[in-house]
Parts: sequence; C-alpha cells; structure tokens
Amino acid sequence: MQEKLKVDVRWPAAIKFLREYKVNDTIAGDVSDLGFVLQGGMYNHVIAALRALGLADDFGNSRIPLHVLNCVYPLVPDELAASGTKYVDPRRRAENRSNNVLH
Repeated sequence: MQEKLKVDVRWPAAIKFLREYKVNDTIAGDVSDLGFVLQGGMYNHVIAALRALGLADDFGNSRIPLHVLNCVYPLVPDELAASGTKYVDPRRRAENRSNNVLH
C-alpha cells in the first residue's frame, strides 16, 4: 500500500512541486556534446574546476551546460530532457529501457 501511494500520489505531487517552483536550475553553455548533472552543493566546486580549465569565467558562466539539482530526488524527467541529458524513469525499470530514455 505504501509503495502504491508513493508511486501513484506522492511522486507525481513532488514532480509537480519541483516544476512549479523551479527548484532545479539549468545553465546553458556553448559546448553541445557534453554536460554535467550535479547536486546543488557541488556547484561552486564544479565552477572552480571549470574555471581552472578555462571553461568558466569568474562570474559563474560555464561553457559546459550544467543541470544543477537543488533537489536530487525525485528527478524531473522533462527538465533533464530539456538540458540534453538522457534519463531512464526508475518506475519503469522492468520494462525495456530503450523505450523509457528521454532524448
């Protein structure tokens, strides 16, 4: 019962909240064949590393696209798809994964 409630009620409500309040951030970059999905607490470290590699500036602008997860669970599939990241819906693991990858 708890699992059914989680999948059928709580999960969609959490996704709706994350979308509505734009909890996660996508930062565009001009490099199109690479991107990072990172937990929000890692943002400053990633920017510092990218800056050391010449891939970001002192103002936090990155050449590499970043999808910053300020809430790491649940993942919002359409946010990841919009950021160019492939995502497999964990609720559909038993099914053929190739049908559940968002492009």
